[in-house]
Order: sequence, then C-alpha cells, then structure tokens
Amino acid sequence: MDSEYMELTELEKEVLVKLAKEGPLSGYDLHLGGRRKRGTREALMSSSHWIEVQKKLLNEGLIRLCGTRNEKYRGRGRHLYFLTEHGAIASMSYGANIDLLERNLEYFKDKEEQDAVKVWIDECKTLGAERIRAIYEILTLKKPSDVQLSLDEAKEILKTLFEHPKWGSTFKSAVKMLKDILGE
Repeated sequence: MDSEYMELTELEKEVLVKLAKEGPLSGYDLHLGGRRKRGTREALMSSSHWIEVQKKLLNEGLIRLCGTRNEKYRGRGRHLYFLTEHGAIASMSYGANIDLLERNLEYFKDKEEQDAVKVWIDECKTLGAERIRAIYEILTLKKPSDVQLSLDEAKEILKTLFEHPKWGSTFKSAVKMLKDILGE
C-alpha cells in the first residue's frame, strides 16, 4: 500500500465488493459470472479486461492468490483470488456487506490478518461506511495535499485511529499521514 494515490475504477471496486460478498473466486467466476447454470451468467467484464484488473489489484496489494479450485469436467485448476487486509478495508469503504465479509474471515491468510479485519468490521458497524471511507482514503494517500478534509475532520479521524491502535498494519501509516496533514 506504499504506492502513489490509487484511483480505482468502478469495475475494480465492484470486484472487491464481490470478493467480500462471495469469498474466494477465480477470474472465470468474475469475468464470466461462473458458478451459475449455463446461459444465466452475468459477466462483470471480458477475460482480457480481467487480466488488467487482476494485475492492478494484485500490485496495489488489495487481492492475493489464495489457492486453486479443480474443475471436475476438465481436471484443470482455476486460480482463486481473495482480499488482503487492505482489500477488505477498501471493500467496506465501497459498500460491501460487512456481515457477508465477516462470514468469509476464514479466507484471510493468517490469524493476525483475520483479527485486523475483524476489528475493521466491528468499527465499520460502529462508525459506518462513510467514516471508514474517509479513513481508507487517508491510508491510501502519500501526499497530504491530496486529502480533502477540514482540520476538524482530520482531528476527528486521528482521534478515532488513536482509540483503535489494533487496526493492523494500516494504523501507523494513517497516524503519520494525519500528523503530516495537521502539521503536528
């Protein structure tokens, strides 16, 4: 998450929300709709577009390869992708159903990541998606000048972050960013 400010397309946001909702999915599931009866699939994107989306989300650290699923009729595996901690935060900020995301906690890579995401889920229930979105936007920025917050809003978010130091790997970078914004 050390990249320059990341601007996700609506399609990329939709992929994150879909992974939060459904758990690990293959590119086939995403670009063809997969897991549905023949003729009833609703494609999110073409397969070539999926490759572009996949590369960007992997490079930004929002999704990761989490295994393979063997297809019964062809015997070949499909790579499965799921959210990282940062991807989970992003999906919540884009309106993912947090109850469904909570059901998919087992798919995070380790207990530490599961615990961090669980804290974010609990806070999203308390603070709401809009507040989580503001915090997430701060976490994904490198340049304080890009942040569109008033001083009071920044102080309020900083206060929230200090109240919740167990927010995983994102906490320290958010506190540093907000201190830079506030000039403290």
